[in-house]
Amino acid sequence: MHCCSKKGKYKDISHRTSVLVPVTGINQEYYDFVESSSQIANESARSGMRKVQNRLMRSPYSEIHIPPDCTFNMVEENYFAKQSGFTVGSWKKYEAAEFQTVKLNIFKGSTSKIHLVIHKKSSFIGIMKVLPPSKMSEARTELNVLSLSRDSPFIIRVMDGFVLENYYIFLEFAPFRTLDHLTQAMRGLGSDCARLYAMEVTCALKFLHERNIMHRDVKPENIYILLSGHVALADLGSSLRMDGDTIVSAACGTYVTRPPEVWSGHPYSKSVDIWQFGMTLFNIISNSWPIVHPNREKHISLVNNGKILFSDHFKDDASTNLIGKMLQINPNRRLTSSQILKHEYFEPLKEPYSPPFTPLQLFNLFDLGEEEVVIKVLVNSLESTL
Repeated sequence: MHCCSKKGKYKDISHRTSVLVPVTGINQEYYDFVESSSQIANESARSGMRKVQNRLMRSPYSEIHIPPDCTFNMVEENYFAKQSGFTVGSWKKYEAAEFQTVKLNIFKGSTSKIHLVIHKKSSFIGIMKVLPPSKMSEARTELNVLSLSRDSPFIIRVMDGFVLENYYIFLEFAPFRTLDHLTQAMRGLGSDCARLYAMEVTCALKFLHERNIMHRDVKPENIYILLSGHVALADLGSSLRMDGDTIVSAACGTYVTRPPEVWSGHPYSKSVDIWQFGMTLFNIISNSWPIVHPNREKHISLVNNGKILFSDHFKDDASTNLIGKMLQINPNRRLTSSQILKHEYFEPLKEPYSPPFTPLQLFNLFDLGEEEVVIKVLVNSLESTL
């Protein structure tokens, strides 16, 4: 699985709150962040841990539908074998009759619609991401980058790309939601439980960075949990492939993950991913953010200050030391992805690498909405082969 053959003194500047703040008097970006966080918290777990108030995207017009006598699988070779003249990363003409819709709108996408579908000829089940014509650049970027990234097991696999009135990207299915959902369901994973996930995300970033690609939006919501229980980095629509050591100054990241140089409007490079990942690792360990404030100016001031408090979720010095080296104000002082993989935090991991949660445990943990019947078949099939 491995992709390559001292706690300091910190000032408490944590201002995370679980209470929704009225829109009046705060910046809209912060309000959107709190609203999204609250919604995911409600979607995260079964009643044993937290009563689910809203099943994910449930709608009376988008109920689950499995064709009679339909079988389905997640073996991508079956899909490729049914295609003639198949080339990964090229846009093709989309034929709606080739796919059977299983569930509409299984995730919320800020700029896209995301459906669960079956490719009829191969019985391959996957995600169809639909982007409107206005998102042509984002669609092309995501298809191109994902096509280059097919050699990494830690990045969501692209299956195909279609064009009709919209842009369609067919992706592998990650049935167990995201690390954001798992983090909130468990109220923080702790340093030990987050370790393997952190290594796999680092491997994904190393793969991208070696090819001069910046992800630019690393966050728990963009780390998907696969059927195997391992994780993969997703949502590469904001990624950028650089020419050499090119640096850019366009805004990137979300309110809580944006690094100091981006807030300041300064040019940046691949180190933005490291800052964002440092913030993400802190979050999945503790279910909190080290730096967040409803006042934009105060938030930026705290980011530029860069001092953080580690709670009791951080049981070892290795995790705090690693995060501290990732959240350096000076981008040149942050660890690279290769250096992160050599950090002592990962020393306890030994092959064969096993995810902290089995597929069956994840199935029992999450409220999987109306597509639960599909996921149960996939989990049972996987369990029978172990």
